[in-house]
Amino acid sequence: MAVIYPSEEDESVLVGFTEFFTQQEGVHALFRVTEQDVQTVRSACSSVLAHLSTTSRLILASVPLNQAETTSLVAGNNGRDTVYQIGSVYPHVLQHSTPTGYNITLSESADAAPPLLHHPKSFLVSQLDAIDFMAAELESAKDTLLSLNARYAYLWTTNVDELRRYIAQEERRQKMQQPLWKHAQMRAAPIEEEIQKMPPHSPKDEMGLRDAAPQQGDAQRIAGRVPEDPPAEAPSESSALAPTYRTLLALDASQLPSKQVQRSFVKFIQACLSLLEWTDSVLGLLSGRDDIPKAGTFEVSTQRGLSQRKVDTVRQASEPSPTNQATTSAGRPGTKTVRVLRYEIRDVSHIYDMLYQQAECFYLTEYALYDTRIKQRLLHPSYYYALRNLIEDATTEITRLEHIAASRAELVRDDARLSPFDAYRRGAFIPYPEIPGMVMDPSLPAARDRVDMEGGEPTKVVFRPPLPQLAFLRNTLRVLLSISINEDDRTSFKSYEELYQTLVESARDAVVRLQNLPKPPPLLLEPAAQSMFGNRISRKAGRPCYELVLVFEESSAQEVRSGDKVAWVISSEDCGRLRAGFEAYWELRDGVHSLKQSLDKDIRRKDKTHRTRVLDACVAREKDPVAIMALERERALQDAEFRSRRERGGWLGAARASLRSLAGIATCKAEIQMEDLGIPTTPERDDAGVDMTTTSPYHAEKTLLQESVNRLWSAVEAHGVHMEHEYPGLFHRGERQRWARCVDSLIEKANAVGVVFSP
Repeated sequence: MAVIYPSEEDESVLVGFTEFFTQQEGVHALFRVTEQDVQTVRSACSSVLAHLSTTSRLILASVPLNQAETTSLVAGNNGRDTVYQIGSVYPHVLQHSTPTGYNITLSESADAAPPLLHHPKSFLVSQLDAIDFMAAELESAKDTLLSLNARYAYLWTTNVDELRRYIAQEERRQKMQQPLWKHAQMRAAPIEEEIQKMPPHSPKDEMGLRDAAPQQGDAQRIAGRVPEDPPAEAPSESSALAPTYRTLLALDASQLPSKQVQRSFVKFIQACLSLLEWTDSVLGLLSGRDDIPKAGTFEVSTQRGLSQRKVDTVRQASEPSPTNQATTSAGRPGTKTVRVLRYEIRDVSHIYDMLYQQAECFYLTEYALYDTRIKQRLLHPSYYYALRNLIEDATTEITRLEHIAASRAELVRDDARLSPFDAYRRGAFIPYPEIPGMVMDPSLPAARDRVDMEGGEPTKVVFRPPLPQLAFLRNTLRVLLSISINEDDRTSFKSYEELYQTLVESARDAVVRLQNLPKPPPLLLEPAAQSMFGNRISRKAGRPCYELVLVFEESSAQEVRSGDKVAWVISSEDCGRLRAGFEAYWELRDGVHSLKQSLDKDIRRKDKTHRTRVLDACVAREKDPVAIMALERERALQDAEFRSRRERGGWLGAARASLRSLAGIATCKAEIQMEDLGIPTTPERDDAGVDMTTTSPYHAEKTLLQESVNRLWSAVEAHGVHMEHEYPGLFHRGERQRWARCVDSLIEKANAVGVVFSP
């Protein structure tokens, strides 16, 4: 369904690691890296990002891929009404007729769909060359990145830590299986020797090396140039030193890619697969794949077919053509074999109308929000769930129709009880006709066998509108959901990042201002505190036992000095500076606290709504076979640990699950989770059956930002505690601390009164 798309940061991360990797010592000999690899990775990533940007504008706002031909997007389409050659029975659009859209019954979504959905064929026909070019470049970029990954021993798709654990476990297992007298003879081979002796990383390479010499010899024997004693060639250096998983084990931890680098690589592969799926549906729609033939009467030419012309051409090249035979039979009409295909047309327009009407609603302005960063309207996150359900419904319908089209012929072929005519009438084309009602001869083969022997073809089931149009609608909604999820999550991350940078600058200014605040005189506070209180009243550790009171005249200081209050004579200018500094701190603290709460809430909310396909699904087999076994072993261990932990819960775990379920019932919870009943749930899957993530696309980046915000919050709180000690009674970090101070003061006074009147 939705996938994670890369960004410019992912390109810089991947290119930066490739540049760093090519400059490492010893890497050239192990992986045969070159400086050209950096430019190759940069070009591939830039191509994917460019096509992703143009596709996003096309999906969101129907901006054509070829901007230069925007003015030619009319129904006439530069005088062309069809994509095919003239005379084809599979027209793209009927001649001299404008394409008609589907009637919309929902008044709220009328005319809301862009031209891309309303008239996809007429809108995209002028962009066919651009779409072909985009598909070719995406395929080239994907193959380039995957080939580099394979040449680097699958460096970007292998978890080396899991591989090391798997190798260590296998070595221990093999060592335990060997007898004791062999342990003394075992000697650890150096890594360099293992790398030189290791086989190619793929079994296909070994097969290719073995088969290369015999195939070359066969070709030379055919050409008549086989030497008598061909020299034996040594294996090439590239094949002998092909990197394998052992090469990865020889690298240092500093030379291995980080999780972020591997995620960036897989993002580009996943984006290529997503866009290629969409372009394939577009090309299938424009090429008339599974389209309904054009109805009408067609004149069959009396000339000989193309196959006969090919035979004549070969005959003319080998022997003289018999011209007399053609002249003698001029009076006889020519014959031609016509292949007749039978079609069963099924109208599924009501299904398409239902899906189209719902899809059109997601382009309403009421369903969208304007993103100022990309200057585009995105689907509001509140409607992601509804769009996912619509995509699942479309996939279900497409799968059902494909099953009908595939099983239609098999149902007729497998029924051996049908007579030849009944099989022909129900869809199995048989070259020789039968008389209706005749009794089948037992010596004749069954209907299925006759169809197979005579080369007959069953009736082809086609739908109106065709399946590629349904697939195009479904894939367009997939890309729309992916773009909305990625751009919305990226925008929120960027906004929080900018707000954090602003608060950091404000914190620097606030710290400078707070350091220049007037300080209370220590010679006044220490003697007063010791003379008034001493050890009579017990105070909380770390909290001062007095409160400062600001006075502007010395005469008023004697009146204030009562109880635990200490007068601080200060000028009006210093008092204004003091209040301005306190307000700057309070403003900074409120901003950091608001950012902290908002970021925490955004992470939790988007982890539920902005889920995508897992990244590892698209590169599950892009690993060394040993690494694949290591991954499977790691998953098996995790499953076993989960099962054992669930079994160890016993009656205590069951009691906790029962209490959670009862609490959900008491609080009128909408639904009870399976985990509360002790039943483990399977991971959530999308409409294609691929596992989905439990986090948003930018969860990792937001988590790092959250750690920075928490550090800033801790620093602000620590500075506030220091200021509370430095300005007791005058400064409080917040309202909560001020009221807590008042309550503590009342409690301490009540305790003092209780001590005085105690018997």
